[in-house]
Amino acid sequence: MTDIIVVLDTNILVSALLSPLGNPAKIYRMFLTENLKVAYSSEIISEYKDVLFRPRSPTNRLF
Repeated sequence: MTDIIVVLDTNILVSALLSPLGNPAKIYRMFLTENLKVAYSSEIISEYKDVLFRPRSPTNRLF
């Protein structure tokens, strides 16, 4: 089987972490269990870090 190469959008990553039963989480789990490869750049990694580690108020928390 040929590996599928995808870019994991930041919104999909955040949605997968917030809602483990939703469709974004299904996509995230596919990376862990199937032949999906993630394509990324330093800019994408920087965006992940910026969004996931952004200071938030108590009413606007990711977790």
